[in-house]
Amino acid sequence: MAERLNEIDIALDFRDLKKIAREIIAPLDHAFLNDIFPFTEKNPSSENIAKWIYDSLKKKINDESSEWRRSRSGSRTRPQRLTMKNDLRGGCSPR
Repeated sequence: MAERLNEIDIALDFRDLKKIAREIIAPLDHAFLNDIFPFTEKNPSSENIAKWIYDSLKKKINDESSEWRRSRSGSRTRPQRLTMKNDLRGGCSPR
């Protein structure tokens, strides 16, 4: 759940989410996962891959949300922060 909605009453456009997700998973496509950081240091299990994708999405969305709010208002406002409840089982929600 987002803290605020934009001018057309959405928190994040699915088109933007899709673009961000594609950027994050592109390096994994047709690649030997053991050669890609952080899987050079940890097992590329489905659980670790899912967590890495989630963490990457969270960081990118929070960074872009913060940047968008700064450019839109001229001053920085508190960006939406995503957290993961109960590890991978609980979904995401704002702090």
